[in-house]
Amino acid sequence: MTSPSRACLPAAVKLLAARDHSEQELRRKLLRRYGGEETDAALAVLKARGYLNDDYLAGRLAARYIEDGQHGRLGIRRRLMERGLSKTAVDAALAGYDPSGEYDRAIALAARRFPRATAADAPKVGRFLAARGFDGETVLAVLRHAYGYD
Repeated sequence: MTSPSRACLPAAVKLLAARDHSEQELRRKLLRRYGGEETDAALAVLKARGYLNDDYLAGRLAARYIEDGQHGRLGIRRRLMERGLSKTAVDAALAGYDPSGEYDRAIALAARRFPRATAADAPKVGRFLAARGFDGETVLAVLRHAYGYD
């Protein structure tokens, strides 16, 4: 493996300074301007120095997504995978996920997003929650409780 060019490594550091990137995201961005060998070398340096760690990133993002309450477990998984994180890293990040709060997050989200919703709006609310990654059982429980939907 060659050493990173004088431009590739600083470009990678600048991208990481702006926001966290997964290895795949950073690789894709660097390959737009630099060759494969330069990119691989820059990524190897960043990983060796601890600046690029997909497992750590997956854990941080999962915690943030859980905390913001905007997504269910499936939605969080999808968002992490879209960031280019490996299935192994995503599984590890969600290993401690407590599904007991899923219903509470879904009902709070539905109430914030649809404050004046009625039973007639239940299908729209259900589609919204499903798109946010709440499982079908949780969506149905919210619709039954909040909108009397069966």
